[in-house]
Amino acid sequence: EDLRIVTTAFNANVSELGLDTLLQNDVRIKILMMNPDNEVLTNARFSLRQDKTKVEGLRELRKQIDELKKLASQYPPSTRSGERRGTFEYALSDIQPCGFLVHAKKWALLGVFLAHDSYIVGPMLEIRSDIELWKKLAVDWEARWTAAHGSRKKQLKT
Repeated sequence: EDLRIVTTAFNANVSELGLDTLLQNDVRIKILMMNPDNEVLTNARFSLRQDKTKVEGLRELRKQIDELKKLASQYPPSTRSGERRGTFEYALSDIQPCGFLVHAKKWALLGVFLAHDSYIVGPMLEIRSDIELWKKLAVDWEARWTAAHGSRKKQLKT
């Protein structure tokens, strides 16, 4: 994939993020979001927030997940080996995000979540791919993505 994102939710509607444009330009995107059905996780994220209630946050998150489902159906992963085109995948995670993370091949952008507010008011750290932190974030991504898909398989079996 070309672009990976880890977040609890976005501060904008998914349509405002410009993902369609990226996908039309053959960018492969994966997004990992907080599972809104995990009560412990959602309580941890929303219990100290002053900018929105848990009910508001979950309503926004579920709406965004519905938008992601539509994108996933429009831009599914390729089944042909070597085919290059924009694809979109998402998963819901039961692991609390460390912050808002955008991870690409040559850089990463990490926004730190503050307990009482959105990541957009916290510090944003730009991380080059030639330093150890970028590599650690790549390993963290793989672990989170794998865990989210393992949870999903368990949910489908029950």
